[in-house]
Amino acid sequence: NKVFGYDDKTVQHHISSWMETIHPEDRERVIKGIYKVINSGEKYWTDDYRYLMNDGRVLFIYDRGYVLHDENGKPYRMIGSMLDITDRIKTELALREKEERYRNLFERAGDSIVVHDMTGQIIDVNEAAVAYSGFSKEELLRMKVSDLLFPEDLEKQPVPWDKIIAGETTFNRRRVKTRSGITRIMEVSSKQLPDGNVMAMIRDVTERSEAEKALRVSERRFRALADNVPVGIFETNGEGDTIYVNSKMQEYSGL
Repeated sequence: NKVFGYDDKTVQHHISSWMETIHPEDRERVIKGIYKVINSGEKYWTDDYRYLMNDGRVLFIYDRGYVLHDENGKPYRMIGSMLDITDRIKTELALREKEERYRNLFERAGDSIVVHDMTGQIIDVNEAAVAYSGFSKEELLRMKVSDLLFPEDLEKQPVPWDKIIAGETTFNRRRVKTRSGITRIMEVSSKQLPDGNVMAMIRDVTERSEAEKALRVSERRFRALADNVPVGIFETNGEGDTIYVNSKMQEYSGL
């Protein structure tokens, strides 16, 4: 009685008084469960439910009952114990809420997310990763990260496990294989999670990478042309500052 906020003056020594302390939303289920055990001849009943304390607070209870039968098999008494599991339930609910928020963010992320263990075995992927790779989720979960990469790239740029284990966030750009055979260029950001696994955030930069490559080629062509024409070339910004000169301009100016 002290644990649950009642005393002998406020509790009627009858099962009905206990039933009134069960939360209304749980009461019918709990009572049906008890009578099901009694009527079936079983000896043990267990359930968990919300319990209304005398001061209005709600506890989460794990209840266990043992049904005694007479020599004719007729039930005549139940002996039980009630355990307060409120803290455990609240912790589980908080963890479940965090997990739901994490899963919601995980699935809604526009970038691909791949979670793998320290051997590279993939253990979770989001929908974006499935869409970009062309593989189904089930197929990806049977693969290792190395299955999606090129061996020659890994040889030149191995996975920086030492930095990941040290808690650093690593960044690199890699070629990634897809189911269709098309190679995508991905920026990969990796970080070790508290459980020891690694989360890799992967962004497709194929188009940007191709644009950068084309820009570099164009720049090389421009410089090759500018440095070989027989005229001086210079470029200025809007304020009149010189920002580029070719070799012939340097020759003419002596600067």
